[in-house]
Amino acid sequence: MKVVNEHKSDFSGNSREEHTVFTKLNTIVKLFFQIGPPVFLLYMLKGLAPGHFGILEVFGWGIALITTFFSLVSISRKLVVLRKGRSIAIELIRPVLAISIVFTMLPINLNSFRYSKSMIETEGERIWSKCLNDEECPLFPSGWEAHTEEWDGKKWSYATRVLGGRIPLRTLYRRSEDKRGFKICYNEGPDLDKCFGGGIDQSLTWSNIHH
Repeated sequence: MKVVNEHKSDFSGNSREEHTVFTKLNTIVKLFFQIGPPVFLLYMLKGLAPGHFGILEVFGWGIALITTFFSLVSISRKLVVLRKGRSIAIELIRPVLAISIVFTMLPINLNSFRYSKSMIETEGERIWSKCLNDEECPLFPSGWEAHTEEWDGKKWSYATRVLGGRIPLRTLYRRSEDKRGFKICYNEGPDLDKCFGGGIDQSLTWSNIHH
């Protein structure tokens, strides 16, 4: 009997230990989904987001939308149970707030990106008008930071500038070799390799000045 009791004690202890580990993992997962979306939304509110849907943005909005789904499930379950009193009101605050934040921030972010892109287009038209007046495009437009460096065995001259409103777009400008046009790249970290090596499609091009 003593052996059996010890066996039961060990089995019970292992079960409790496994239950504790599962509970901790479950708590970590819940905290991840609760903390993830607010952190991502604060990141965007501070204007640090690059302004296009890269890996970080897709990941962040994925978490936010998954949280929204589970919030809807949570709300529906609580409404079905129809608990009375103060507790259900408090429990409903978090999922309702999560849904409100996600669907408020999504259009704000998209509109901010469109606004930032329109500013790039406006700046591009300003530079283009100077190209037409001077019959060649400037090597470094006014208001842009000039750079010259070695790349692919030759020297490249280009300019950088941050454009946009709440969500700034980091942009890179380079005049074409025939001096009749230019290209502006915008992404989370534009560089020569991505912008002029053909590895990026987030760009605007002005070209074909007629002499």
